[in-house]
Amino acid sequence: MKKRKVNVLATVPLVCGFMLLLGACGGGESSRLQETDLLPFGMPISIQAPMDTMIMGGTTGDMGDVLIQSKDTGFNYNVQIYSLPVSVNDMATIVEDEKTLVADSTFVKYLAEDPAGFVYEYNIDGVQGFDFRYFMIQGDKKYSFQTGLGAFYSQDDVEMMFKAVKRKE
Repeated sequence: MKKRKVNVLATVPLVCGFMLLLGACGGGESSRLQETDLLPFGMPISIQAPMDTMIMGGTTGDMGDVLIQSKDTGFNYNVQIYSLPVSVNDMATIVEDEKTLVADSTFVKYLAEDPAGFVYEYNIDGVQGFDFRYFMIQGDKKYSFQTGLGAFYSQDDVEMMFKAVKRKE
């Protein structure tokens, strides 16, 4: 039987190309998210968040405030959650009240609507931005989700965050 020599260096580009292809096709943003329990931060809920998450916050009296950010600077995940005692138990009313609040001079349009929230576009002095609101009622608490303050996010980033916090029915 004749032995065949394999040039190892000749296979390196093929292997590297295959690895790059696997990385590029590897499930997208949702594969970078995992179920994250927020009970240690005073919120008995869980959401999809990045594996490399930094979570800050807690409760003060009846109000809870939690900020969830990805440590990966190339992955724009920054969600702020507020919890307050529920004053209205009707989700449609909560969503309509919040739409009234965001419909100011910077509001442009709604991009997605859900019975428990919405994604919208705004424009501040010529700078286009996107944000979302999502609400959850659990027991005697209302949880309000939105992008973290202080940054502009792309439409894709905001839609990914909106899907990540939505409760799976």
